[in-house]
Amino acid sequence: MHVLEALQKKYDVTLVTFTDPNLQEQNEHYKTNVNNIHTDQVGSFGPIVRRSLEISKMISGIQLGRLHAAVFDRLVRSWLVENFDLTFATGSELTIDGPSIQYIHYPWYGREKLPEELEHLSQWERLHDRLCESISGHEYSNISSKNIITNSDWTGEVVEQIYGISPKTIYPPVKTDDLYEVSWKERENGFVCIGRITPSKNIHRNIKIIDRLREKGHNVHLHIIGPISNGNYSQKICDLAEDRSYISLEGKVSRDRLVDLVCTHRYGIHGMENEHFGIAVAELVAAGTIPFVPNSGGQQEIVNREEQIIYDSVPSAMKKIDIVLSESDIQKSIKKGLPEIDEQFGPDRFKKKIRDVVAETLHD
Repeated sequence: MHVLEALQKKYDVTLVTFTDPNLQEQNEHYKTNVNNIHTDQVGSFGPIVRRSLEISKMISGIQLGRLHAAVFDRLVRSWLVENFDLTFATGSELTIDGPSIQYIHYPWYGREKLPEELEHLSQWERLHDRLCESISGHEYSNISSKNIITNSDWTGEVVEQIYGISPKTIYPPVKTDDLYEVSWKERENGFVCIGRITPSKNIHRNIKIIDRLREKGHNVHLHIIGPISNGNYSQKICDLAEDRSYISLEGKVSRDRLVDLVCTHRYGIHGMENEHFGIAVAELVAAGTIPFVPNSGGQQEIVNREEQIIYDSVPSAMKKIDIVLSESDIQKSIKKGLPEIDEQFGPDRFKKKIRDVVAETLHD
């Protein structure tokens, strides 16, 4: 939506999807004002394919996003070249003969080329990826010749491993205009973590870190913000929170509630390894917290690779957080070294960079 908003005033923009999008709903969700574009569905097959994938997910519980993208790729490649001067892909990689800009949040193809510590694929996942490549007609050399953008330098390195190119980084837009300033002294001596309650977010590890800090004598607490599913992992987190008075499982909250929590607490903690970018981390920095993040992924870039707040394990996190919590001078130094989020990651910066790359590609 932010890409559409960036381009709609200068260019004749068409949003190509499988189904007719609800722009009003999307604008409300992303806080954008997209109102001057066309929309086009991918022929009569689009809604049929989309509905079949939704039914498969309901029946099997398996998300078939890669298959969805593969079918989309196959259906649109010739049609896009025939009807548009430039294609701007914001989802998966598109094999297309005409000029294109591709904003890759994380590669959908070529995962078997990545090291096992980054992509530990099951046999089923390998077969599924090969099926998707076959359906889409994906060509690695074709993608390598396109104008590729990534959401972080870290993602760019992953893309380089697969496609042999060094993409340009344009960080995603981070909303900051509703955050407000609270002095360090007035903030609660506690932590906030933001993210879906899923195993990949390592919420259980965040709780373990808080446990160890309290055993060390730090009177800290943790607010966990994020949608709670009905799965086993969510139940595990619910049980852990219920047993601890200092853990507040907030679940999915309103934007106002999220803003109040991040603006009134001193610290954030993020658990996901290999996070492609980390909007939640950027929001924590923008709100004035000191966030502690794993030693992987694009989140390191958000905190300017500040070693004092990047951890490798529970013991590593314990050691570093203990030092920061105990030394006010270190807290001040870290906060001073964190980036100005609106300047480096704000929506205006994002839209300008998007317009610039489109103008360069079209030679405007």
